Amino acid sequence: MQLPINCNTQYIENFISKEDSSAIFDWIYTHVEGLDYENIEMADGSEFRLSVGKCMFVDEPLTNAVLLENIHGRRQHWPDVLLPVKQKIEQFTGLIFSVCVCIYYRDGNESVAFHYDPPAFGPTNVIPSLSLGQPREFIFRNKQDHSDQYSLTLGNGSLVIMGEGCQEKYEHALPVAKHHDFSRINLTFRQFNWPNSTYT
Repeated sequence: MQLPINCNTQYIENFISKEDSSAIFDWIYTHVEGLDYENIEMADGSEFRLSVGKCMFVDEPLTNAVLLENIHGRRQHWPDVLLPVKQKIEQFTGLIFSVCVCIYYRDGNESVAFHYDPPAFGPTNVIPSLSLGQPREFIFRNKQDHSDQYSLTLGNGSLVIMGEGCQEKYEHALPVAKHHDFSRINLTFRQFNWPNSTYT
């Protein structure tokens, strides 16, 4: 479904099955340590603690801090449980995604304010975002006119593809939902600008 905002952004309600969604959620929750927080090492050696759990799944070369600096946080090689959905997203978009940013929200009290995704890893022309677990409201807001907003509920196993013009024209947010007691995991797939190569 193409979203009714002034950019190329799609929402696919059941991109993966509930069974696959539960399997991925359970694997991440069981095998990724420290999901209750993330300490980010800054360039000066100091640490900054995120209030939500964060980790990254990456191509094997990107486990090396020379290619992907420690400021981006902890990372590990793609687990087997994620490879089928990674391949499905790549086939759907026709692009290669070398980085997946995983954010864990314990409950509805954890949120993310309005922001856009900068080109921290590579191009941002297509950013797929997969939701696992508790459905949550997600809001797009026009950067130039904050009264221009569009919200939708991201269901378990759903995919939002923020395409051409989205990061340039819109911000997005996950607001507080105090009545939600269950956890949510968001997986954002990112392209990587490999040294001495063109964007993939």
